[in-house]
Amino acid sequence: MHGRSGESHDALDDRALLTSVVADAEDPRRDIRQLVNSLPRRRRLPVQLVKFDGLSVAEASRRSGLSQSAIVTGIYKGMRMLSAVLSRTR
Repeated sequence: MHGRSGESHDALDDRALLTSVVADAEDPRRDIRQLVNSLPRRRRLPVQLVKFDGLSVAEASRRSGLSQSAIVTGIYKGMRMLSAVLSRTR
């Protein structure tokens, strides 16, 4: 499957990677950071900038060069991916 940017992407591969990171969980804070770092870049960057660095959507957009819409979408889809992985590991 290819994303809009032409980047090859397989959601199943992303889920498998995230699941393997959760399986090795030890320290919750480090593990959440590992999970976020394992997201595809277009999901990871918006989550890091807004959720971890505390930037507004507009600030994250300026800093990353992504549109505000891409930031909002990246956060939504990235958080949804994280939630799905975490709910499967309980």
